[in-house]
Amino acid sequence: MVIIWARRVIFIGAAWLGLNLAMGVAPAVGEPAAGMFLVAAEQLQDPHFRESVVLVTQHGRGGTVGVVLNRTTALQLQQFFPELEATPRLNQRVYWGGPVASPGLVYLLRSDTPVPKSLRVAEGLYLSADGRQLRDLVRESAPGNTLRAFRGYAGWAPGQLQAEIQRGDWHLAPVDVEQALTEHPKGLWQRLIDKVKGHWVYHLLLPGIARG
Repeated sequence: MVIIWARRVIFIGAAWLGLNLAMGVAPAVGEPAAGMFLVAAEQLQDPHFRESVVLVTQHGRGGTVGVVLNRTTALQLQQFFPELEATPRLNQRVYWGGPVASPGLVYLLRSDTPVPKSLRVAEGLYLSADGRQLRDLVRESAPGNTLRAFRGYAGWAPGQLQAEIQRGDWHLAPVDVEQALTEHPKGLWQRLIDKVKGHWVYHLLLPGIARG
């Protein structure tokens, strides 16, 4: 999990987990891990997470932490850095990362090289809560959608998320960095839920197709 005290970030655990799909058989309930998407099932009606996509950033004995990728707020980065001169990044929206309040912003950064004071979530994707580094980043006029800031985050106690997955509230999917930082977040859930359904239909029909 992630603990933020006095601008310090303590990260515990990070691992990859593939999404296993068995031919013609319902996939086994997977174990969440850092670097995976949680895609809300259609049955999930919790207003905090209905039709949401969560990027798992930490998972371990202390619980699970992630950020919601497809909920924007009315805030812009310039409201957190009013002393800075205008740059394209200052006009970016701040996203709603989840119902757990944090004293500052957490952010995802896409980079081909390691980012100081950060956690590598996936290949080329890093998470940090370092405020000074964020200030330096928003001063840059970097092209493309490489930075995304969040207010708040999502957190689960040990075993809580696993129970929700077993109940059918969430689908697990491998991370896609392009989708994680998509410029069209409103359609992200629908795109991923359609993809999840497509996997199920394909693997359920494949045995019949193979038999001719």
